[in-house]
Formats: sequence, C-alpha cells, structure tokens
Amino acid sequence: MRIWDIELKYMCNAHLDMMHQNCHIVWSVLTKPNKYLNKHEEILRWKGKLRTLFNRHQEVAEELIQRKLKHKDAEFDLILDEPLAIGDEPVEIWQTEDYQLGLLLIAQCPCPVRAA
Repeated sequence: MRIWDIELKYMCNAHLDMMHQNCHIVWSVLTKPNKYLNKHEEILRWKGKLRTLFNRHQEVAEELIQRKLKHKDAEFDLILDEPLAIGDEPVEIWQTEDYQLGLLLIAQCPCPVRAA
C-alpha cells in the first residue's frame, strides 16, 4: 500500500488508479480502525492528517478525470466524508522524490517518468 509523494504527471494510469484505491483504504482504516492495518506504516504516516489525505485524494481524482479515466468512488464502500477531514498538517515524506521516481523507473509499467 502506497500513497506516492511525487507529482501525478510521472505516474501511469495503473499506478494512479492504485493510489486512488489506497487513498480510500487509508481513509477507511483511519476512520474505522482495522486491527490488521492500524500499524501499517502508510496508515501511521497519515494518522491525524485526514484533511491532507482528503486533499491528496481530490488531486488524484481530478487527474483521473483529466486523463478521461473513471473516478470510481461510487464503487467503494466508503466515500470520503469531508466533515471528517480534519488535520491539515503536512504528511511526513519518508522516501525522497528521487527514490520514488526510481521505483517507478524499475517498475514494469508505462509510467511517464521514463520520458522526464
């Protein structure tokens, strides 16, 4: 599970869609705790930062729409409930942008980072 900290333009459609799903998973665990995922590093990174997560989700959703991909919130059990979105502190960046871009470079996908 990962919510990338890089600009969305570097991501292929598959990575973008997966990040959108992960935004929903993290939101769900933070608003309805799950004993199996509560200690996951990505969950802990966003704890107390639901507004920041909500905003990141909105960025991803807008990018999905801009790319003419489906923004499938209606298919999820939980739509991000904006009134719960409190805590707009910056999220801790635990891997540098260069490291994350490197991960995309070695992935077997068409991420646009190769052209950058």
